Amino acid sequence: MSGYMGSSNPCDFITYIKPDIFLIECKKHEGNTFPFSAFRQYEKLLEYKNISGLHAGVVLWFSDHDKVLWVPIETFEQLKKEDKKSFNIKMVGEYKCLELPSKKLRAFMETDYSVLIDYYKEK
Repeated sequence: MSGYMGSSNPCDFITYIKPDIFLIECKKHEGNTFPFSAFRQYEKLLEYKNISGLHAGVVLWFSDHDKVLWVPIETFEQLKKEDKKSFNIKMVGEYKCLELPSKKLRAFMETDYSVLIDYYKEK
């Protein structure tokens, strides 16, 4: 229902893996830089950032690089505070994000999202 007028969904997927809930917005982007103008759900997801056990963010597929990243909403908030206008694939080491293990299939990526559980247990 995301994208339809009157829809109240904050993201593409809501996933529950005991004891955590993930609010996941999915984006595919060609090139090196994902512009914030393409991320219309930012304000909605930001509302959920301080809820214990709830993790909001974007699964960002840089299709030219065959890389799939988990970028938490807190990272987008930090970038906006720094007056950045986009997320560049070269920022992976600088900012809080996680490269998701993925394998290129014929047209799409097969991705292992289970690493998100360990990512948040370590925090």
